[in-house]
Amino acid sequence: MVSTLNSIFNYEANIPAPLHLTTLLEFLICLTQFYAHYSATKGGFTMIQSGYSKYLYLSHLTKVRHNQKKKDGSRKAEEILDKKLASDKYCALKSVIVGICVLPIGIAFFWLFANSLHVTSTDWVGGLPALMFALAVMEVALVPLLYYMIIDGSDKISDSKEMKALVVEDLKENDVNLKNFGYLISNYEPFWLAKDNDMQESKVVEDQFNKEIKIIQTRLKAFFDSKDKEIDSITNNLSRNSSQSKMEGYREYVYFILNALAFYGYLLGIVVYLWDEKNEPTYVNQIKFGMTHQDADWSGNFLGDFMWTVEPLIILLSPAFMQKFLPVDNKLKKE
Repeated sequence: MVSTLNSIFNYEANIPAPLHLTTLLEFLICLTQFYAHYSATKGGFTMIQSGYSKYLYLSHLTKVRHNQKKKDGSRKAEEILDKKLASDKYCALKSVIVGICVLPIGIAFFWLFANSLHVTSTDWVGGLPALMFALAVMEVALVPLLYYMIIDGSDKISDSKEMKALVVEDLKENDVNLKNFGYLISNYEPFWLAKDNDMQESKVVEDQFNKEIKIIQTRLKAFFDSKDKEIDSITNNLSRNSSQSKMEGYREYVYFILNALAFYGYLLGIVVYLWDEKNEPTYVNQIKFGMTHQDADWSGNFLGDFMWTVEPLIILLSPAFMQKFLPVDNKLKKE
């Protein structure tokens, strides 16, 4: 039996109604929900701000690069540079889109926090209509995030397969592209990742691009010069990175499942609010799996809260879990 805070601490007179109805479990849940409200709101705003600033900067670099005269003899390096620039620009735009989705979810978490304390049964923060509106906002904002979880998971699993299938012995310089360049050349960061987002003059940017092309050429030459000698080490790194990418891909699928269940759980609360139980359409009853309004509301709220409690735990624990199950380097085995 779950006791209320009132019965545990015995200070009924000091807890105003309806907060005195809050159970210990609800109180613990409300703490996690308030943290989610704070962290998601702050994180979403930061993603929008930094992503948009980076996107404008990379758009400026892209324009300069488009007008820059290409040089003969460095086509492979230039191809890698151009694709890396386009890829990072896409990631910056994606960061803005994700931030736009995360920010309203974070703000809406305040009403989930209030609901756990039974505040939404009053008109203090807009009451039940405000809670339903907050849930609806969260549902809409969650849809693009679910899409990106599937895309990111598929991309990581695809990368894993490509790394596993890569035959280093037969690799020629003409076979190198942005993806396998990233697999094979470790710790490569172009100049735009290390610098502030300053809109520099075209001549300055062109000089930076030329230096970057030379760096890529040098890294490629060094790799192919030492490839035969370092074949075992390269193969081991590819194996580890392939396994890690595969596990990260499956983790994205787990995130999708957790958030899809949370989406369904909170959707039940909206359905129960919008339709009267006696006059509900058949499809509404099917969405509830035949449950009563009361059972559907409680079960949906619990499901959503539980899924969004499990997800942060997976985020925190998964790096250590993946590290434990990654293949061990053969050199370490011999030692």
